[in-house]
Amino acid sequence: MSSHLSSPSRAAPGPRLKSLEPAILGENTMHDVSLQKELFDLYFGQTATYLAALSESVTTRDRRAWSNAAHGLKGTARTLGLMRLAEATTIAEGASPAHALLSEIEDAVVDARAAAAAYLASAERAA
Repeated sequence: MSSHLSSPSRAAPGPRLKSLEPAILGENTMHDVSLQKELFDLYFGQTATYLAALSESVTTRDRRAWSNAAHGLKGTARTLGLMRLAEATTIAEGASPAHALLSEIEDAVVDARAAAAAYLASAERAA
């Protein structure tokens, strides 16, 4: 798993961000667990499309398509408190298509899914 998000000309990234920040999620969803579940389902249902577009962009070196796909993942990730994914897509949005960045985004999506599932399971047990 690559933990390096930036190009060689940029400074090395700081400490790894959490996959999920419950405070941000709660603030943006009024702590409504059923709304959170629905939003996670919708978001993760769309990630495959964006990841495919990112992968294609690496192959074709299409910076515009790369940037658009990264942007598509970024905003909702931030709103849902998926901070590692939001950071990875923010960096990717301003960079050229690259396998290392794609790998970091793919890893961040896997982590975000796991964190969201764990969070929802815990929230449902507490309810």
